[in-house]
Amino acid sequence: MSADTSPRFDILSTWENLNGMLIGLVDEVPDDKMEWSPKQELWSFRHIFQHLCEAREQWLNRGFADGETDIGIYQNAHSKEEIKRAFEDTWRRLERTISNQGNLDAVYRDKWWAEAPPRTGHWLAFHLLEHDIHHRADILLYLGLLDVETPQVWTP
Repeated sequence: MSADTSPRFDILSTWENLNGMLIGLVDEVPDDKMEWSPKQELWSFRHIFQHLCEAREQWLNRGFADGETDIGIYQNAHSKEEIKRAFEDTWRRLERTISNQGNLDAVYRDKWWAEAPPRTGHWLAFHLLEHDIHHRADILLYLGLLDVETPQVWTP
């Protein structure tokens, strides 16, 4: 038996599909509704999309400390095309990081929240996956409230 008994985080193809769905949802939002939200205190479509990409960047910087340059989501991703490119760029960066078993098995301490307990790369990756799914639901709900026919979101 090998010394490494950690289970593999074998969901890259599923998550890649989810990332493609998120990119597709950007196009589903009517151009004049990117700043819309159902209530003033809720984030707009644009903010949710930016937040998803920024969260990936932050956890890759703060948690995994992968050493790559932050692409500045809030400063540089405003148009639909820029947001879709940010999803593609952050996905490629995330995929590179979590496809490495050593990165998943390592233990990290968040650089901003010193009081938080150390987390494994498995925890960080699962947290980001759950975060993507959580906000995909927000986007689908918003689209439904606008009577936009929502696309199929099953995962093959």
